[in-house]
Amino acid sequence: MDADETNGQDLELKQRDEVCILGCCERKEESTERKAGQFERNSGSNERNGGCIERKTALIERTCNKYKNTYREIQTSYISIAQNEAHRATSTLLTAPLRLQATKKELKRKEKI
Repeated sequence: MDADETNGQDLELKQRDEVCILGCCERKEESTERKAGQFERNSGSNERNGGCIERKTALIERTCNKYKNTYREIQTSYISIAQNEAHRATSTLLTAPLRLQATKKELKRKEKI
């Protein structure tokens, strides 16, 4: 099997998956039926529709996992941002008394001048 045949088969599988995504789960049968323009509709029999249900389920699972991972990344980013803001606020609160003392000393020094 050469590269063109492999690419053709990959394309055919992709097209079948796209048909399954649309929900119609139609599959072109062998050349005689293809010529006659007959399609087999999904009647609940996974064997008759060439594994379309399995491909559709796998595609949905992959899509869901992708969205779950994206959600986790966003959630982690928000947590990280919140932690950074909390750290910054804590640092500001902890250093505020020292800055206030320094400001008081500066004012007293200026009053003396």
